[in-house]
Amino acid sequence: DRMAGGLADFGDGRHLSFMVSTQLAPWQRAQIGGTKGRIEIEIPFNAPPDRPCRIWHGQGGEPTEIAFPLCDQYTIQGELFADAILQDHPVPTPLRDAIDNMRVLEATTLSAMLGQWVQP
Repeated sequence: DRMAGGLADFGDGRHLSFMVSTQLAPWQRAQIGGTKGRIEIEIPFNAPPDRPCRIWHGQGGEPTEIAFPLCDQYTIQGELFADAILQDHPVPTPLRDAIDNMRVLEATTLSAMLGQWVQP
């Protein structure tokens, strides 16, 4: 978990390269670049309770900043899940999403162990 990088191929010309480190720096940042623009997320996980989270997006030039109000992400997640159960409608993030995430994580780990491309 200290540092990892990888490549992913989602088909149809959609590719991803990433580098992640949980202990390299004492801050969080996610940068997403594409053919039509970019997004930078200041604190993508564990929103702080004392300041808003910010993102920047743009297509060249100076990016536009969006600041989100203070929130507790875990409370929101719990409330949305409880509401879905109580109101008998689909949960916000279906179980299939978690299963697909685990398939990618398992393929990434196996690829690192074997030193070759692994299909999820």
